[in-house]
Amino acid sequence: MKRSLVEVSFPDGKRIDAKIGKFIINTDQAVANEGDESAPEPFQLFLASIATCAGIYALSFCQSRKISVDGMSLSMECDWDEDKNR
Repeated sequence: MKRSLVEVSFPDGKRIDAKIGKFIINTDQAVANEGDESAPEPFQLFLASIATCAGIYALSFCQSRKISVDGMSLSMECDWDEDKNR
């Protein structure tokens, strides 16, 4: 079984960093949430991870069938309920 370790640190303010292997993923909060907006918010990265996960499956599907991906793209639109804050 392959295991991944994610180490989370709190550099300053509302910033939170995650170290995964040799990569460091920086996050921050919006100014409205007392952050500096120096990096994406964690929830934005969560949404991006879902979209890129779908993207690797689409890319792998095309590559395995020798389908060109020139001009191919994928987008994900998310709705936010301001009243329920979700």
